[in-house]
Amino acid sequence: MDQVRDAISIEALAGQTGTSEWIRGKAYYRNGRVGPLAFESAPGGNHAVHAAVHAADSYIVRLILSSQADRLLDWQCSCPHTQPGPCRHAVALLLRTLSEKGDSKLRRLLAVSSHLQDASVDHLTTDVHILFRYQKQNDRILVFPRLIKRNRAGQKIMSVNPL
Repeated sequence: MDQVRDAISIEALAGQTGTSEWIRGKAYYRNGRVGPLAFESAPGGNHAVHAAVHAADSYIVRLILSSQADRLLDWQCSCPHTQPGPCRHAVALLLRTLSEKGDSKLRRLLAVSSHLQDASVDHLTTDVHILFRYQKQNDRILVFPRLIKRNRAGQKIMSVNPL
């Protein structure tokens, strides 16, 4: 692990993770994007779990959980995420790990994330960009719509080509 992080209570994880990261991590979990889990012992009686999470690319994620699996002690992901808090891939792996262990915290975490998603919708804006491209060989103009969702601070949280 590259840096020392403060441990995060699993119960408080949704509040410590960016809203878009949490929502997308939950979607990756629900859509079965987390590969087979590999468990191992970590120093101090803690547990490590790692797996590939398949999004636009595949990312290798490793989590270190406390011995009671009630705190996320550290995480590492091969994605380019640089914000504080776990990335969406770490969230997906954590939810899958709790699911595999039959942990009662999973239901509460999924409920919290639904609440976050509902609360954040009021603060999202959607920009629609229309891109035009001329195809010389066919002598026609192609139209490409692009939707961009932004949070209250104006940061892009999602973009999609609906076609």
